[in-house]
Amino acid sequence: MRKIIMVFLLLALSCCLFAATDMKEVNLTSGEYSFISGAFSGGSFIGDFKQTKAVKGSSRTFVSTGRIQIATGYGIVWYTEKPYASMLVVGKNVLIQKIRDGEPTHLDMAENPIYTQIATSLECVFSADFTVMSQMFTTYLSGDSSSWELRLVPKSKSVASFMESIEMKGSDRFESLTLYETTGDSITYEFSGLENRELTDEELAVYSL
Repeated sequence: MRKIIMVFLLLALSCCLFAATDMKEVNLTSGEYSFISGAFSGGSFIGDFKQTKAVKGSSRTFVSTGRIQIATGYGIVWYTEKPYASMLVVGKNVLIQKIRDGEPTHLDMAENPIYTQIATSLECVFSADFTVMSQMFTTYLSGDSSSWELRLVPKSKSVASFMESIEMKGSDRFESLTLYETTGDSITYEFSGLENRELTDEELAVYSL
């Protein structure tokens, strides 16, 4: 089961010390940091991503590009376009993968508490749900509304066994996310063209393939 979850992490998003000396622990639910939530598109949105995977001990990086789709309550969909076409649906209780024009593969994760915690973690991060985020992570912040950096350290030992931290950067919009794995590898996503809108019936249909 641990192998399944590791595969999920590598597909879904693909160890460092705190470098920013002015980064401080904050309570995001206090209302003082509403400028961060303003950088996110609420409800549902779709946009472009560039993923860069860095492997510890190697000078090589692995780059892929595509589209991301998020609907609160449904989950996250990663449409990878290059280097090859694939789709990954990260739902609350199911993981769906489709390679090129092949048939979708389903993994029922309803009874897997580790998957549930990770899926919930990702959704609260992308939807800027500060209440859930504060329950699941210790949060550190530097900067202000013009340029900010937020680091999330998982409180759950299960989640912490796979990821050391998540680093988010932005200004008046959400710009990038980096996941630092406990293996020393890291995965960075750069986002562009995020559009906040209702999803079409066709877009919503992928959550129930």
